Amino acid sequence: MVRTLKAGGMRVLVTSQPAFEARIARFSRSMAESMRFDAPETLPRWARDVGLHPVETAQLPNAGILFIARRKA
Repeated sequence: MVRTLKAGGMRVLVTSQPAFEARIARFSRSMAESMRFDAPETLPRWARDVGLHPVETAQLPNAGILFIARRKA
Protein backbone atom coordinates (compact mmCIF):
# COMPACT_ATOMS: atom_id res chain seq x y z
CA MET A 1 0.00 0.00 0.00
CA VAL A 2 2.79 2.43 0.82
CA ARG A 3 4.49 1.94 -2.52
CA THR A 4 1.47 3.33 -4.38
CA LEU A 5 1.04 6.34 -2.09
CA LYS A 6 2.32 9.72 -3.27
CA ALA A 7 4.67 11.69 -1.03
CA GLY A 8 2.54 13.46 1.56
CA GLY A 9 -0.44 11.20 0.76
CA MET A 10 -2.59 9.65 3.46
CA ARG A 11 -3.58 6.05 4.10
CA VAL A 12 -6.75 5.40 6.08
CA LEU A 13 -7.44 1.96 7.49
CA VAL A 14 -10.33 0.55 9.45
CA THR A 15 -9.39 -2.67 11.18
CA SER A 16 -10.86 -4.94 13.82
CA GLN A 17 -9.56 -4.91 17.33
CA PRO A 18 -8.62 -8.21 18.99
CA ALA A 19 -11.79 -8.19 21.10
CA PHE A 20 -13.86 -8.59 17.91
CA GLU A 21 -12.23 -11.86 16.82
CA ALA A 22 -14.68 -14.12 18.69
CA ARG A 23 -17.65 -12.07 17.52
CA ILE A 24 -16.57 -12.30 13.88
CA ALA A 25 -15.79 -16.02 14.22
CA ARG A 26 -19.37 -16.66 15.36
CA PHE A 27 -20.53 -15.07 12.12
CA SER A 28 -17.85 -16.63 9.88
CA ARG A 29 -14.96 -18.77 11.12
CA SER A 30 -13.17 -18.59 7.75
CA MET A 31 -13.41 -14.80 7.72
CA ALA A 32 -11.97 -14.56 11.23
CA GLU A 33 -9.14 -16.92 10.31
CA SER A 34 -8.18 -14.78 7.31
CA MET A 35 -8.17 -11.46 9.21
CA ARG A 36 -5.56 -9.75 11.35
CA PHE A 37 -6.60 -8.43 14.72
CA ASP A 38 -4.04 -5.80 15.74
CA ALA A 39 -4.08 -3.96 19.03
CA PRO A 40 -4.36 -0.18 18.48
CA GLU A 41 -0.93 0.46 19.98
CA THR A 42 0.78 -1.71 17.33
CA LEU A 43 -0.50 0.30 14.35
CA PRO A 44 1.79 3.36 14.74
CA ARG A 45 4.84 1.09 14.99
CA TRP A 46 3.75 -0.79 11.87
CA ALA A 47 3.31 2.51 10.03
CA ARG A 48 6.74 3.83 11.02
CA ASP A 49 8.34 0.53 9.98
CA VAL A 50 7.10 1.05 6.40
CA GLY A 51 7.88 4.76 6.17
CA LEU A 52 4.59 6.33 7.21
CA HIS A 53 3.98 8.96 9.87
CA PRO A 54 1.07 8.04 12.21
CA VAL A 55 -1.55 10.80 12.30
CA GLU A 56 -4.43 9.38 14.32
CA THR A 57 -5.66 6.17 15.94
CA ALA A 58 -9.24 6.07 17.19
CA GLN A 59 -11.32 3.23 18.57
CA LEU A 60 -14.77 3.36 17.06
CA PRO A 61 -17.49 1.91 19.30
CA ASN A 62 -18.70 -1.43 17.92
CA ALA A 63 -16.85 -0.83 14.65
CA GLY A 64 -13.13 -1.38 15.20
CA ILE A 65 -10.14 0.93 14.88
CA LEU A 66 -9.69 3.88 12.54
CA PHE A 67 -6.02 4.48 11.74
CA ILE A 68 -4.65 7.32 9.62
CA ALA A 69 -1.03 7.69 8.51
CA ARG A 70 0.76 9.97 6.06
CA ARG A 71 3.64 9.15 3.74
CA LYS A 72 6.62 11.34 4.41
CA ALA A 73 7.26 14.00 1.80
